[in-house]
Amino acid sequence: MEVEEDSSCDELEYSVTRLVKGLASSRKGARQGFATVLTEVLSEFASFSPEGMLRLITKTLEVTGSSKAWVSAECAYTDSLL
Repeated sequence: MEVEEDSSCDELEYSVTRLVKGLASSRKGARQGFATVLTEVLSEFASFSPEGMLRLITKTLEVTGSSKAWVSAECAYTDSLL
């Protein structure tokens, strides 16, 4: 993930990564909550580039061959939110 030099806070990077992972939750309410908090965090910290966020989302929510079918469906749903 690319964060501009002025705000290279490890906690912020971890939090955003964790929120992105939460978007693939199997629980509908959890996905909505993670999406809401992620939106708020990104609006407060403009140091995350859109390109960097898309790379993080694509990398974090990548479905591998060993993933179960429901994981694939959850990631497809998450992509539709973006």
